[in-house]
Amino acid sequence: IRQEVDLTTALQFLRKEDIRFEAPQGEWILITYKGIGLGWVKEVGNRVNNYYPKEWRIKNLIK
Repeated sequence: IRQEVDLTTALQFLRKEDIRFEAPQGEWILITYKGIGLGWVKEVGNRVNNYYPKEWRIKNLIK
């Protein structure tokens, strides 16, 4: 399953922050932004587990 997200959600994912959207429980979901795969999440209960490696997360953004 693929989930296209907006820029704000993509940045939250890349910072390894919580993201929310409707997803089938127990399914692996590829997070995409403008058709580019960013990484995988899995819906577990009432939240989404982010499997983006914590070593790669964005810590600071220049705005």
